[in-house]
Amino acid sequence: MSRNARLLVTLVASAAMLAMLAGPATATVPQKKAPPACADGTKTAAVKAIKAAYNTVLNGTTGLTLAQKTSAIQEFDDPAFQALFQMIAQQEASMLATTSVQVNTVTCTGKTKANVKYTLVLSGKPTPNLAPPGNAVVYENLWRVSKSTICDLFSLLNPSIATSGPCTTP
Repeated sequence: MSRNARLLVTLVASAAMLAMLAGPATATVPQKKAPPACADGTKTAAVKAIKAAYNTVLNGTTGLTLAQKTSAIQEFDDPAFQALFQMIAQQEASMLATTSVQVNTVTCTGKTKANVKYTLVLSGKPTPNLAPPGNAVVYENLWRVSKSTICDLFSLLNPSIATSGPCTTP
């Protein structure tokens, strides 16, 4: 596995492990009103919210706590998914503080779903084509990085993650 792939997986895993230690997220409070739909008059606001979710999760330079970061991931409340995060975080060293993300395009595929093409920036260097395209979804009334996107990143480190456990595609 390439050094960049290891750094990518380390970034996501480190965020998860520290979130486990920090306890439940308190910084992100679910919105009372519906998030902007990825359609017509609210599409621009939806794209902005999607970019913010990706920035929250994958940008280690923001100063956010890891609990805040994981609050922007779909289904992070799944105990098996949390355990996977913890396992990977224990196996890899942290590069979280020097990683950021550039969201290149957001393509709405429905009012509550979007495809996202992004580039990870590792230690100030863009790594085009390292990370596979991702998705964003409305989950618990917020735009979030999809669980499948995080699983795809983990699969760069260990392809078997996609075939067993919480990242298995039904």
